[in-house]
Amino acid sequence: MPTENNFTIINQTGENILVAFISRMTESNMYAWKVVGPSQDQPYIEPFPNQMELVTNYYPQGESNTDPYGGKQTNSVWWDNVKRTPTTYNAQWNEANKKVDMELVGTNQSGADIALTNNSRAMIFVHPKFGSNEYIPPVPVLPSSTVNYQFEWPMSVAVVDDYSQYCPPNGELYEVKNKLSALSKMLPGQTVVITGNLTSGYQLVVS
Repeated sequence: MPTENNFTIINQTGENILVAFISRMTESNMYAWKVVGPSQDQPYIEPFPNQMELVTNYYPQGESNTDPYGGKQTNSVWWDNVKRTPTTYNAQWNEANKKVDMELVGTNQSGADIALTNNSRAMIFVHPKFGSNEYIPPVPVLPSSTVNYQFEWPMSVAVVDDYSQYCPPNGELYEVKNKLSALSKMLPGQTVVITGNLTSGYQLVVS
């Protein structure tokens, strides 16, 4: 049964389909937090993580910093995805221990969901994670600069026909190749019923 902490998908197409939870769209790319294959026999239940995890990859001074998954990694910090309070985090160089510390500073006055300030010596790469998967591609932040990120919410769902799946050290990330339906906004606790077929097109109704 659907609950307030789950996404529920009901597949009434009579076909095997793929459904993507779209987390970011650009002009040329569409990224998904997850791509799932809902059964034709029973509702598909996807648990909703209450918190988003942020980890940061960084390089000691003098090392290459082009790989967002290389170098060293900070401890995790957490952002409450339920309250959605705009929050500020600082990446601060710890001279005594020769490492970067990621710390919660407070409310972000710009209104964006998360402000990321890099006070370290080199570029950092912040990885927002939703559950065990990366929510979006890594966010690069130059030294002495701040990036304000507005998370696209509610999440969108769509029927898709293909995707690329990346399995970096921080969890899976999907890049959707082609969508076969319109995007539908969906919040935790809601149910999407999918009808139609590949020939005539798919329809999504969220309630």
